[in-house]
Amino acid sequence: YGSANGQFDLPHNIAIDSQGSLYVADGHNHRIQKFSPDEKFVGQFGTKGSGPGQLDRPIGITIDTGATGLVYVSDCNHCISVFTSDGVFVSKFGSEGRNIDQFNYPYDLKFDKDGFLYDPEDKHGWRPHCISW
Repeated sequence: YGSANGQFDLPHNIAIDSQGSLYVADGHNHRIQKFSPDEKFVGQFGTKGSGPGQLDRPIGITIDTGATGLVYVSDCNHCISVFTSDGVFVSKFGSEGRNIDQFNYPYDLKFDKDGFLYDPEDKHGWRPHCISW
């Protein structure tokens, strides 16, 4: 437990990229931590907030291993943030609400075999999204 490199405060989900690197959604530290295949700390990205590249209690994480290698993170900002595997912020999408392009605490993220991103949405009311662009 803690906030130093390699320590966690309420980790939620993990993802593994095509090179075997491990990414951990470190919830209460408002960051993603990256580890090498031999479990050594590599780096972290995200800081507390709602701006570009910032996270609020990240929960879901997945990686587009088939095409881009981009890291997708859902958090309590009601959006999905996209980063490179090195933690460089690329974009974010979504806002709070119940419309088709909105989220209510997106909870988990997964890509299917065809490259579509799915978000089963929140723990308060299951409403799946299929996200494609």
